[in-house]
Amino acid sequence: MKPLQQVIFAAGLLILGGITWLILTRPKPQALWLMLEAPSRIAPGETVTIRAMPNGISRDRKLTLDLHGTTARHQSLRVVSHGRSQVIGPAGQVIEFLLTVPARPDLATVHAIVYVSPDGAWAHRSHVAKSEPIPVEVGPATDRELRPLHVHDHTPDPEVPRVELPALRGLLVMLWLIVAGALAVRFLNHSEKNGRGRSLALITASLAIAGSEIFRFEPYASELARQFARKYGFYDGRLLPQQIAIVVTVVVVASLAAFILFKARNRRLVLGLLGHAAIATAAILSLHEMDALLFATLGGAPIEQLAKMSTVSLALWGLRPLVTSPAPGAA
Repeated sequence: MKPLQQVIFAAGLLILGGITWLILTRPKPQALWLMLEAPSRIAPGETVTIRAMPNGISRDRKLTLDLHGTTARHQSLRVVSHGRSQVIGPAGQVIEFLLTVPARPDLATVHAIVYVSPDGAWAHRSHVAKSEPIPVEVGPATDRELRPLHVHDHTPDPEVPRVELPALRGLLVMLWLIVAGALAVRFLNHSEKNGRGRSLALITASLAIAGSEIFRFEPYASELARQFARKYGFYDGRLLPQQIAIVVTVVVVASLAAFILFKARNRRLVLGLLGHAAIATAAILSLHEMDALLFATLGGAPIEQLAKMSTVSLALWGLRPLVTSPAPGAA
Protein backbone atom coordinates (compact mmCIF):
# COMPACT_ATOMS: atom_id res chain seq x y z
CA MET A 1 0.00 0.00 0.00
CA LYS A 2 1.44 3.37 -1.05
CA PRO A 3 1.89 6.19 1.51
CA LEU A 4 -0.99 8.20 0.00
CA GLN A 5 -3.24 5.14 0.15
CA GLN A 6 -2.27 4.60 3.79
CA VAL A 7 -3.20 8.20 4.64
CA ILE A 8 -6.54 7.88 2.83
CA PHE A 9 -7.22 4.56 4.56
CA ALA A 10 -6.46 5.98 8.03
CA ALA A 11 -8.53 9.10 7.34
CA GLY A 12 -11.44 6.96 6.17
CA LEU A 13 -11.35 4.90 9.37
CA LEU A 14 -11.27 8.07 11.50
CA ILE A 15 -14.22 9.53 9.61
CA LEU A 16 -16.16 6.26 9.92
CA GLY A 17 -15.47 6.09 13.66
CA GLY A 18 -16.46 9.74 14.08
CA ILE A 19 -19.74 9.30 12.20
CA THR A 20 -20.58 6.20 14.24
CA TRP A 21 -19.85 8.05 17.50
CA LEU A 22 -22.02 11.02 16.47
CA ILE A 23 -24.92 8.70 15.61
CA LEU A 24 -24.66 6.90 18.96
CA THR A 25 -24.27 10.02 21.10
CA ARG A 26 -26.54 12.50 19.31
CA PRO A 27 -28.89 14.27 21.74
CA LYS A 28 -32.48 13.14 21.88
CA PRO A 29 -35.29 15.69 21.42
CA GLN A 30 -36.22 17.74 24.46
CA ALA A 31 -39.47 16.77 26.20
CA LEU A 32 -41.49 19.96 25.70
CA TRP A 33 -44.44 18.54 27.64
CA LEU A 34 -42.57 18.37 30.96
CA MET A 35 -40.39 20.48 33.26
CA LEU A 36 -38.49 18.98 36.20
CA GLU A 37 -36.72 20.49 39.19
CA ALA A 38 -34.40 18.43 41.39
CA PRO A 39 -31.36 18.74 43.68
CA SER A 40 -28.00 19.06 41.94
CA ARG A 41 -26.54 16.37 44.23
CA ILE A 42 -28.05 13.62 46.40
CA ALA A 43 -26.62 11.93 49.49
CA PRO A 44 -27.21 8.15 49.77
CA GLY A 45 -30.10 7.07 51.98
CA GLU A 46 -31.85 10.45 51.95
CA THR A 47 -35.37 11.37 50.80
CA VAL A 48 -35.44 14.02 48.09
CA THR A 49 -38.13 16.18 46.51
CA ILE A 50 -38.52 16.34 42.73
CA ARG A 51 -41.02 18.75 41.20
CA ALA A 52 -42.77 18.01 37.93
CA MET A 53 -44.73 20.51 35.82
CA PRO A 54 -46.57 18.79 32.96
CA ASN A 55 -47.61 20.95 30.02
CA GLY A 56 -50.33 20.20 27.48
CA ILE A 57 -51.28 16.84 29.02
CA SER A 58 -54.97 15.96 29.42
CA ARG A 59 -56.36 16.37 32.91
CA ASP A 60 -57.22 13.34 35.03
CA ARG A 61 -54.38 11.30 33.56
CA LYS A 62 -51.69 10.09 35.94
CA LEU A 63 -48.05 11.13 36.13
CA THR A 64 -45.52 8.66 37.55
CA LEU A 65 -41.87 9.33 38.38
CA ASP A 66 -39.29 6.64 39.18
CA LEU A 67 -35.57 6.93 39.80
CA HIS A 68 -33.25 4.63 37.87
CA GLY A 69 -29.66 4.11 38.97
CA THR A 70 -26.30 3.75 37.25
CA THR A 71 -22.94 2.56 38.57
CA ALA A 72 -19.63 4.39 38.22
CA ARG A 73 -18.90 2.03 35.30
CA HIS A 74 -22.09 3.20 33.57
CA GLN A 75 -23.94 -0.07 34.18
CA SER A 76 -27.70 0.20 34.59
CA LEU A 77 -29.21 -0.70 37.98
CA ARG A 78 -32.77 -0.28 36.69
CA VAL A 79 -35.34 1.15 39.16
CA VAL A 80 -33.88 2.09 42.56
CA SER A 81 -36.81 4.17 43.89
CA HIS A 82 -40.51 4.10 42.94
CA GLY A 83 -42.63 7.24 43.01
CA ARG A 84 -46.37 7.29 43.68
CA SER A 85 -48.60 8.02 40.66
CA GLN A 86 -50.40 11.36 40.92
CA VAL A 87 -53.36 12.78 39.01
CA ILE A 88 -52.61 15.62 36.60
CA GLY A 89 -54.69 18.71 37.33
CA PRO A 90 -55.14 22.07 35.60
CA ALA A 91 -52.42 23.73 33.51
CA GLY A 92 -49.57 25.14 35.56
CA GLN A 93 -49.97 22.60 38.36
CA VAL A 94 -46.80 21.61 40.21
CA ILE A 95 -46.61 17.96 41.29
CA GLU A 96 -44.14 16.99 44.00
CA PHE A 97 -42.63 13.53 44.37
CA LEU A 98 -40.83 12.34 47.50
CA LEU A 99 -38.36 9.57 46.75
CA THR A 100 -35.79 7.83 48.94
CA VAL A 101 -32.46 7.11 47.30
CA PRO A 102 -31.04 3.83 48.66
CA ALA A 103 -27.63 3.73 50.32
CA ARG A 104 -25.82 1.19 48.18
CA PRO A 105 -22.09 1.28 47.38
CA ASP A 106 -22.48 0.71 43.64
CA LEU A 107 -24.91 3.61 43.07
CA ALA A 108 -23.14 6.55 41.36
CA THR A 109 -25.96 8.49 39.67
CA VAL A 110 -29.73 8.45 39.38
CA HIS A 111 -32.00 9.77 36.64
CA ALA A 112 -35.75 10.23 36.57
CA ILE A 113 -38.02 8.27 34.26
CA VAL A 114 -41.38 10.07 34.04
CA TYR A 115 -44.39 8.69 32.21
CA VAL A 116 -48.04 9.54 31.65
CA SER A 117 -50.80 6.92 31.59
CA PRO A 118 -54.56 6.81 32.25
CA ASP A 119 -54.21 4.49 35.25
CA GLY A 120 -50.58 4.77 36.39
CA ALA A 121 -49.62 1.52 34.63
CA TRP A 122 -46.37 1.40 32.66
CA ALA A 123 -47.99 -0.79 30.02
CA HIS A 124 -50.49 1.98 29.16
CA ARG A 125 -47.97 4.85 28.93
CA SER A 126 -48.52 7.57 26.33
CA HIS A 127 -45.58 9.89 27.11
CA VAL A 128 -42.16 8.99 28.53
CA ALA A 129 -39.31 11.32 29.47
CA LYS A 130 -35.83 10.73 30.85
CA SER A 131 -33.82 13.27 32.84
CA GLU A 132 -30.12 14.00 32.88
CA PRO A 133 -28.22 12.12 35.63
CA ILE A 134 -27.97 13.43 39.19
CA PRO A 135 -24.80 12.47 41.11
CA VAL A 136 -25.17 10.39 44.28
CA GLU A 137 -22.25 11.26 46.55
CA VAL A 138 -21.34 10.37 50.12
CA GLY A 139 -20.64 13.48 52.17
CA PRO A 140 -22.70 16.53 53.11
CA ALA A 141 -26.48 16.35 53.20
CA THR A 142 -28.47 16.53 49.98
CA ASP A 143 -28.61 19.95 48.36
CA ARG A 144 -32.16 21.09 49.15
CA GLU A 145 -32.23 23.82 46.51
CA LEU A 146 -34.12 22.59 43.45
CA ARG A 147 -32.74 23.43 40.03
CA PRO A 148 -34.16 22.85 36.52
CA LEU A 149 -33.31 19.40 35.21
CA HIS A 150 -32.95 18.75 31.48
CA VAL A 151 -35.39 16.09 30.23
CA HIS A 152 -35.76 14.52 26.81
CA ASP A 153 -38.36 12.31 25.17
CA HIS A 154 -37.64 8.67 25.82
CA THR A 155 -39.13 5.59 24.19
CA PRO A 156 -37.80 2.60 26.12
CA ASP A 157 -37.82 -0.88 24.65
CA PRO A 158 -39.47 0.15 21.36
CA GLU A 159 -40.81 -2.65 19.22
CA VAL A 160 -39.68 -2.71 15.59
CA PRO A 161 -41.51 -5.54 13.81
CA ARG A 162 -39.40 -7.58 11.43
CA VAL A 163 -40.65 -7.42 7.85
CA GLU A 164 -39.71 -10.18 5.42
CA LEU A 165 -40.96 -11.39 2.04
CA PRO A 166 -40.56 -15.19 1.66
CA ALA A 167 -40.35 -14.87 -2.13
CA LEU A 168 -37.39 -12.48 -1.88
CA ARG A 169 -35.70 -14.76 0.64
CA GLY A 170 -36.12 -17.70 -1.74
CA LEU A 171 -34.66 -15.64 -4.59
CA LEU A 172 -31.68 -14.67 -2.42
CA VAL A 173 -31.01 -18.33 -1.60
CA MET A 174 -31.20 -19.32 -5.26
CA LEU A 175 -28.83 -16.55 -6.39
CA TRP A 176 -26.24 -17.33 -3.70
CA LEU A 177 -26.40 -21.02 -4.67
CA ILE A 178 -25.76 -19.96 -8.28
CA VAL A 179 -22.71 -18.00 -7.08
CA ALA A 180 -21.49 -21.05 -5.13
CA GLY A 181 -22.10 -23.33 -8.13
CA ALA A 182 -20.16 -21.09 -10.52
CA LEU A 183 -17.29 -20.91 -8.05
CA ALA A 184 -17.37 -24.71 -7.68
CA VAL A 185 -16.99 -25.13 -11.45
CA ARG A 186 -14.08 -22.69 -11.34
CA PHE A 187 -12.58 -24.65 -8.44
CA LEU A 188 -12.72 -27.95 -10.36
CA ASN A 189 -11.04 -26.40 -13.40
CA HIS A 190 -8.33 -24.64 -11.35
CA SER A 191 -4.89 -26.23 -11.32
CA GLU A 192 -3.10 -23.63 -9.16
CA LYS A 193 -3.04 -24.47 -5.44
CA ASN A 194 -3.49 -20.85 -4.30
CA GLY A 195 -6.31 -20.30 -6.76
CA ARG A 196 -8.13 -23.41 -5.56
CA GLY A 197 -7.76 -22.24 -1.95
CA ARG A 198 -9.28 -18.84 -2.75
CA SER A 199 -12.13 -20.45 -4.66
CA LEU A 200 -12.83 -22.85 -1.78
CA ALA A 201 -13.01 -19.95 0.70
CA LEU A 202 -15.46 -18.07 -1.54
CA ILE A 203 -17.58 -21.21 -2.04
CA THR A 204 -17.74 -21.75 1.73
CA ALA A 205 -18.79 -18.13 2.32
CA SER A 206 -21.49 -18.28 -0.37
CA LEU A 207 -22.91 -21.55 0.98
CA ALA A 208 -22.84 -20.16 4.53
CA ILE A 209 -24.89 -17.14 3.43
CA ALA A 210 -27.37 -19.34 1.54
CA GLY A 211 -27.64 -21.67 4.54
CA SER A 212 -28.26 -18.80 6.95
CA GLU A 213 -31.13 -17.62 4.74
CA ILE A 214 -32.58 -21.13 4.38
CA PHE A 215 -32.50 -21.88 8.11
CA ARG A 216 -33.30 -18.26 9.08
CA PHE A 217 -30.30 -18.01 11.39
CA GLU A 218 -30.25 -14.21 11.32
CA PRO A 219 -33.82 -13.65 12.67
CA TYR A 220 -33.16 -16.19 15.44
CA ALA A 221 -29.84 -14.60 16.46
CA SER A 222 -31.33 -11.11 16.14
CA GLU A 223 -34.20 -11.95 18.49
CA LEU A 224 -31.76 -13.36 21.05
CA ALA A 225 -29.74 -10.13 20.79
CA ARG A 226 -32.89 -8.03 21.30
CA GLN A 227 -33.87 -10.02 24.38
CA PHE A 228 -30.37 -9.55 25.81
CA ALA A 229 -30.43 -5.81 25.05
CA ARG A 230 -33.86 -5.34 26.62
CA LYS A 231 -32.86 -7.35 29.70
CA TYR A 232 -29.90 -5.07 30.40
CA GLY A 233 -31.65 -1.88 29.34
CA PHE A 234 -29.60 -0.70 26.37
CA TYR A 235 -31.73 -1.62 23.35
CA ASP A 236 -32.89 1.93 22.61
CA GLY A 237 -30.02 3.81 24.27
CA ARG A 238 -26.43 2.66 24.68
CA LEU A 239 -24.42 3.52 27.78
CA LEU A 240 -20.83 4.73 27.41
CA PRO A 241 -19.12 1.28 27.45
CA GLN A 242 -21.47 -0.01 24.74
CA GLN A 243 -20.96 3.14 22.65
CA ILE A 244 -17.17 2.77 22.80
CA ALA A 245 -17.38 -0.98 22.07
CA ILE A 246 -19.60 -0.38 19.03
CA VAL A 247 -17.27 2.29 17.60
CA VAL A 248 -14.22 0.04 18.11
CA THR A 249 -16.05 -2.91 16.53
CA VAL A 250 -17.10 -0.85 13.49
CA VAL A 251 -13.54 0.43 12.94
CA VAL A 252 -11.95 -3.03 13.39
CA VAL A 253 -14.45 -4.73 11.08
CA ALA A 254 -14.03 -1.97 8.48
CA SER A 255 -10.23 -2.37 8.68
CA LEU A 256 -10.52 -6.13 8.21
CA ALA A 257 -12.91 -5.71 5.28
CA ALA A 258 -10.61 -3.16 3.64
CA PHE A 259 -7.61 -5.49 4.07
CA ILE A 260 -9.53 -8.39 2.51
CA LEU A 261 -10.63 -6.20 -0.40
CA PHE A 262 -7.08 -4.93 -0.91
CA LYS A 263 -5.77 -8.50 -1.14
CA ALA A 264 -8.69 -9.83 -3.19
CA ARG A 265 -8.38 -10.41 -6.92
CA ASN A 266 -12.12 -10.26 -7.62
CA ARG A 267 -13.18 -7.27 -5.55
CA ARG A 268 -16.78 -7.11 -6.75
CA LEU A 269 -17.43 -10.69 -5.67
CA VAL A 270 -15.72 -10.22 -2.30
CA LEU A 271 -17.49 -6.89 -1.76
CA GLY A 272 -20.83 -8.61 -2.37
CA LEU A 273 -20.02 -11.27 0.24
CA LEU A 274 -18.80 -8.69 2.76
CA GLY A 275 -21.82 -6.47 2.12
CA HIS A 276 -24.28 -9.27 2.86
CA ALA A 277 -22.34 -10.18 6.01
CA ALA A 278 -22.37 -6.53 7.13
CA ILE A 279 -26.15 -6.23 6.68
CA ALA A 280 -26.75 -9.47 8.60
CA THR A 281 -24.40 -8.36 11.39
CA ALA A 282 -26.13 -4.98 11.66
CA ALA A 283 -29.50 -6.70 12.09
CA ILE A 284 -28.13 -9.16 14.66
CA LEU A 285 -26.47 -6.39 16.73
CA SER A 286 -29.99 -5.05 17.26
CA LEU A 287 -29.40 -1.31 17.39
CA HIS A 288 -32.88 0.16 17.45
CA GLU A 289 -31.96 2.81 14.87
CA MET A 290 -30.60 0.10 12.56
CA ASP A 291 -33.70 -2.06 13.06
CA ALA A 292 -35.92 0.88 12.14
CA LEU A 293 -33.91 1.39 8.92
CA LEU A 294 -33.50 -2.23 7.84
CA PHE A 295 -37.10 -3.26 8.52
CA ALA A 296 -38.63 -0.22 6.84
CA THR A 297 -40.21 -0.93 3.46
CA LEU A 298 -39.68 0.56 0.02
CA GLY A 299 -42.39 -0.22 -2.48
CA GLY A 300 -43.68 -2.99 -0.21
CA ALA A 301 -40.28 -4.70 0.06
CA PRO A 302 -38.12 -4.48 3.22
CA ILE A 303 -34.95 -2.42 2.82
CA GLU A 304 -32.93 -5.22 4.44
CA GLN A 305 -33.81 -7.69 1.69
CA LEU A 306 -33.41 -5.08 -1.07
CA ALA A 307 -29.92 -4.32 0.24
CA LYS A 308 -29.11 -8.03 0.27
CA MET A 309 -30.33 -8.30 -3.32
CA SER A 310 -27.89 -5.55 -4.28
CA THR A 311 -25.01 -7.46 -2.64
CA VAL A 312 -25.77 -10.72 -4.41
CA SER A 313 -26.15 -8.79 -7.69
CA LEU A 314 -22.68 -7.32 -7.11
CA ALA A 315 -21.34 -10.83 -6.46
CA LEU A 316 -22.91 -12.11 -9.69
CA TRP A 317 -21.37 -9.18 -11.56
CA GLY A 318 -18.02 -10.13 -10.08
CA LEU A 319 -18.48 -13.70 -11.34
CA ARG A 320 -18.68 -12.57 -14.98
CA PRO A 321 -14.93 -12.45 -15.68
CA LEU A 322 -14.45 -15.78 -13.89
CA VAL A 323 -17.08 -17.48 -16.04
CA THR A 324 -16.07 -15.94 -19.36
CA SER A 325 -12.31 -16.46 -18.97
CA PRO A 326 -10.58 -19.86 -18.73
CA ALA A 327 -9.20 -20.94 -15.37
CA PRO A 328 -5.40 -20.71 -15.01
CA GLY A 329 -3.80 -23.99 -15.82
CA ALA A 330 -6.91 -25.32 -17.59
CA ALA A 331 -6.31 -27.34 -20.72
